[in-house]
Amino acid sequence: MTTWRGPVPRSALEQVVQFVGQGGDDEPILMTVEQAAALLAVPVAWLKQRVSAQTVACTRLGRHIRFTRQQVATIVAANERPVALTPLTGLTSRSRRPA
Repeated sequence: MTTWRGPVPRSALEQVVQFVGQGGDDEPILMTVEQAAALLAVPVAWLKQRVSAQTVACTRLGRHIRFTRQQVATIVAANERPVALTPLTGLTSRSRRPA
């Protein structure tokens, strides 16, 4: 598996896009569930649950599950969340308000 060299990209999506960009378009590289989970830095069980629930794209070769570089990038992009722009006020449901 390819490792990243040089400065660390700003986001996980950029890391995956950089990794996806290293492969040629004419030769898709397939990864096992374990390899894709390692690349995504998630537990294998998490990824298998998403495959079972059909919430992530994958390639099935008989009973074997494989992922292309683009499918891994899609998983990251689909789960990326924007940064909250407003600070929290400090009041929670358990905070007591003055009487």
